[in-house]
Amino acid sequence: MNGLAFEILEYLDRHPDAEDTLDGIVEWWLLEVRVQQAIRQVRGALDFLVERGLVQARTVREGRTLYKVDSKKREEVRQLLAKRLW
Repeated sequence: MNGLAFEILEYLDRHPDAEDTLDGIVEWWLLEVRVQQAIRQVRGALDFLVERGLVQARTVREGRTLYKVDSKKREEVRQLLAKRLW
C-alpha cells in the first residue's frame, strides 16, 4: 500500500462515518491528514530547537505557547543557516 492509501485510512479511522467524492477527498480529507502530520513534524522540530537552546518557548494565556529565536543565539543560528546554504 502506498502513502496516499494510508493517509485516506488515517482520515477514515478518525471519521468512520465519512464519505465523499474524489474531489472532496482530495480537498478536505487529505488536507486534514496533511495538516495533522505537519503539526506533529513542526512540534518535533520546535522541541529539538528549544532543547538546543536556539529557540525560546513561552506559555501565555489559555496554555498557548509562543516561540521565538533566542537573541543570544542569533549568531549561532546564522552560522547553522550558512552551512546549509550552498
